[in-house]
Amino acid sequence: MTEPRPLRDYLQIRTATPSNFSPDGSKLLVQSNLPGTAQLYVMDTSGGELRQLTDFDEPVGGAYLPTRDELVLATDAGGNERTQLWLMADDGSNLRPLVQDPDHIHRLGGVTRDGTLLAYASNARNGTDFDVYVIGLDGSEPRRVFDRGGWCKAVGFSPDGRWLAV
Repeated sequence: MTEPRPLRDYLQIRTATPSNFSPDGSKLLVQSNLPGTAQLYVMDTSGGELRQLTDFDEPVGGAYLPTRDELVLATDAGGNERTQLWLMADDGSNLRPLVQDPDHIHRLGGVTRDGTLLAYASNARNGTDFDVYVIGLDGSEPRRVFDRGGWCKAVGFSPDGRWLAV
């Protein structure tokens, strides 16, 4: 009988998961824990090496926006699970806040096909229930669009952007 492997060996397994493609399909966004915590990488779909985009202390998730080579990111601070949302160019530059309220959690939802609106869920109303908000990617203020209580999640917009599945 062989000795069981130490738990540490399993916790140190490196993973890589595709997130999505750039709008023109030329690049693949990948989330990987190669540096020890989940970060974002990009690679050309024609092949080549992964290029690291983020180097945060905490895990980062994200996705390409559908109409430009720009990403929406989600990360917390110090492992507090209060995820905040950011925008960033896909070369790792121009990081800027999108939804910042460090007392609350924000979870990414869908983006309209024209890239003008992003939906997300947040517990900002009462610290417990996750309501759904929509924010314009032009810098407009978020607005709460669904607040029935419990754990609600924005799944995606209809093709024309008129409807949001929650």
